[in-house]
Amino acid sequence: MSEIQFSHSVPFLPTADISATIDFYQEKLNFEDLWIWDDPPTVIRVGRGPVKFLFSLEPDHPVLNKGFDIMIFLRGIDQLYDELTERNTKFSAPLEKKPWGIWEFAVQDNNGYFLRFAEEK
Repeated sequence: MSEIQFSHSVPFLPTADISATIDFYQEKLNFEDLWIWDDPPTVIRVGRGPVKFLFSLEPDHPVLNKGFDIMIFLRGIDQLYDELTERNTKFSAPLEKKPWGIWEFAVQDNNGYFLRFAEEK
Protein backbone atom coordinates (compact mmCIF):
# COMPACT_ATOMS: atom_id res chain seq x y z
CA MET A 1 0.00 0.00 0.00
CA SER A 2 1.46 3.38 -0.98
CA GLU A 3 1.63 6.29 1.43
CA ILE A 4 -0.48 9.36 0.66
CA GLN A 5 1.62 12.48 0.04
CA PHE A 6 0.12 15.88 -0.48
CA SER A 7 1.82 18.04 -3.12
CA HIS A 8 0.53 21.60 -2.65
CA SER A 9 -2.57 23.71 -2.22
CA VAL A 10 -3.83 26.56 -4.42
CA PRO A 11 -6.61 28.74 -3.00
CA PHE A 12 -9.45 29.37 -5.47
CA LEU A 13 -10.80 32.81 -4.62
CA PRO A 14 -13.58 35.00 -6.01
CA THR A 15 -12.84 38.43 -7.46
CA ALA A 16 -15.02 41.25 -8.71
CA ASP A 17 -12.36 42.56 -11.09
CA ILE A 18 -9.94 40.27 -12.94
CA SER A 19 -7.90 43.12 -14.45
CA ALA A 20 -7.41 44.88 -11.10
CA THR A 21 -6.38 41.56 -9.54
CA ILE A 22 -3.78 40.95 -12.25
CA ASP A 23 -2.48 44.50 -11.83
CA PHE A 24 -2.25 44.22 -8.04
CA TYR A 25 -0.41 40.91 -7.99
CA GLN A 26 1.98 41.85 -10.80
CA GLU A 27 2.62 45.50 -9.92
CA LYS A 28 2.51 45.42 -6.11
CA LEU A 29 3.65 41.88 -5.26
CA ASN A 30 5.79 41.05 -8.32
CA PHE A 31 3.93 37.80 -9.05
CA GLU A 32 5.28 36.90 -12.49
CA ASP A 33 3.48 33.63 -13.26
CA LEU A 34 0.17 34.40 -14.99
CA TRP A 35 -2.31 32.02 -16.59
CA ILE A 36 -5.57 33.33 -18.09
CA TRP A 37 -8.69 31.36 -19.00
CA ASP A 38 -11.30 32.60 -21.45
CA ASP A 39 -11.64 35.82 -23.42
CA PRO A 40 -12.62 38.02 -21.72
CA PRO A 41 -10.95 36.36 -18.70
CA THR A 42 -13.16 34.58 -16.17
CA VAL A 43 -10.42 32.67 -14.30
CA ILE A 44 -6.76 33.51 -13.73
CA ARG A 45 -3.85 32.02 -11.85
CA VAL A 46 -1.12 34.25 -10.47
CA GLY A 47 2.00 33.02 -8.78
CA ARG A 48 5.46 33.66 -7.51
CA GLY A 49 7.61 30.60 -7.02
CA PRO A 50 5.60 27.87 -5.32
CA VAL A 51 2.88 30.29 -4.11
CA LYS A 52 -0.10 30.32 -6.47
CA PHE A 53 -3.65 31.70 -6.33
CA LEU A 54 -6.58 31.07 -8.65
CA PHE A 55 -9.19 33.82 -8.98
CA SER A 56 -12.60 33.44 -10.59
CA LEU A 57 -14.80 36.31 -11.71
CA GLU A 58 -17.67 36.21 -9.19
CA PRO A 59 -18.54 39.83 -8.32
CA ASP A 60 -21.55 38.83 -6.20
CA HIS A 61 -19.75 36.21 -4.07
CA PRO A 62 -20.43 36.95 -0.36
CA VAL A 63 -16.80 36.42 0.72
CA LEU A 64 -15.83 39.61 -1.13
CA ASN A 65 -17.69 41.61 1.51
CA LYS A 66 -15.90 39.86 4.37
CA GLY A 67 -12.34 39.07 3.30
CA PHE A 68 -10.06 36.75 5.25
CA ASP A 69 -6.38 36.11 5.98
CA ILE A 70 -3.99 33.92 4.00
CA MET A 71 -0.63 33.07 5.60
CA ILE A 72 2.37 32.76 3.28
CA PHE A 73 5.54 31.43 4.92
CA LEU A 74 8.88 32.22 3.34
CA ARG A 75 12.58 32.80 3.90
CA GLY A 76 13.90 36.32 3.29
CA ILE A 77 11.05 38.33 4.76
CA ASP A 78 13.26 41.41 5.24
CA GLN A 79 14.19 41.42 1.55
CA LEU A 80 10.56 40.94 0.47
CA TYR A 81 9.43 43.78 2.73
CA ASP A 82 12.09 46.06 1.22
CA GLU A 83 11.14 44.99 -2.32
CA LEU A 84 7.44 45.68 -1.77
CA THR A 85 8.26 49.02 -0.12
CA GLU A 86 10.18 50.00 -3.27
CA ARG A 87 7.13 49.01 -5.35
CA ASN A 88 4.98 51.43 -3.26
CA THR A 89 2.89 48.59 -1.87
CA LYS A 90 0.57 49.69 0.94
CA PHE A 91 0.96 47.55 4.05
CA SER A 92 -1.98 46.78 6.33
CA ALA A 93 0.49 45.73 9.06
CA PRO A 94 4.21 46.58 9.22
CA LEU A 95 7.03 44.06 9.52
CA GLU A 96 7.39 43.14 13.18
CA LYS A 97 8.13 40.25 15.47
CA LYS A 98 4.86 38.93 16.84
CA PRO A 99 4.52 37.78 20.48
CA TRP A 100 4.35 34.17 19.26
CA GLY A 101 7.85 34.51 17.75
CA ILE A 102 7.13 34.86 14.04
CA TRP A 103 8.21 37.85 11.96
CA GLU A 104 5.26 39.01 9.91
CA PHE A 105 3.76 41.79 7.78
CA ALA A 106 0.48 42.06 5.90
CA VAL A 107 -0.87 43.49 2.65
CA GLN A 108 -4.54 43.81 1.74
CA ASP A 109 -5.17 43.02 -1.91
CA ASN A 110 -7.74 44.68 -4.18
CA ASN A 111 -10.33 42.01 -3.26
CA GLY A 112 -10.11 42.57 0.50
CA TYR A 113 -7.96 39.52 1.25
CA PHE A 114 -5.19 39.99 3.81
CA LEU A 115 -1.94 38.35 2.71
CA ARG A 116 0.14 37.74 5.82
CA PHE A 117 3.78 37.08 4.93
CA ALA A 118 5.63 35.29 7.72
CA GLU A 119 9.03 33.89 8.60
CA GLU A 120 10.08 31.78 11.54
CA LYS A 121 13.55 33.07 12.45
